[in-house]
Amino acid sequence: MLDEGNVSATDPVVIASMITVVGMVFVAACSGLVQWSVTKRLISSEADRVKLQLKSEFNLRQFETWRAGLQGAVAELLALTDFEASPTLDSQKIARLILKIELMLDTDIESHSHIGSLISEIGLHTNGWREGSDVNDVMCLQTALLNAVRRATHLSVE
Repeated sequence: MLDEGNVSATDPVVIASMITVVGMVFVAACSGLVQWSVTKRLISSEADRVKLQLKSEFNLRQFETWRAGLQGAVAELLALTDFEASPTLDSQKIARLILKIELMLDTDIESHSHIGSLISEIGLHTNGWREGSDVNDVMCLQTALLNAVRRATHLSVE
């Protein structure tokens, strides 16, 4: 048995025990800090990933809505300006569709600007404001508009 009266604070066994206890407390504190740091970084990276995913999904939904609206309006404009499908042109409907399409376009984007100029030209030709225009001119403009809308509404996977 150990005699408690003979044990002092300078005894090597007591010092070794104190060093062991302090070391264990230090290791526990360090591992707790490391675990907290790793968990904080993991949560932060997951939050960033979720934000990016939500933003991407929102942008895709917005693009799909815009694309469907633009394609529908352009299809209606093309049908109204087709001399075979619609021998009598409704200038008011054509003007409203042109304005609707122009509101959907961002003129700072080159492809949108090109679409805007094509629909304006179609409007000028079909409403008789462009002298010397014929059916062939309108058909060429319609083909160019179809191709421009296809390029602008195509979502590449790059």
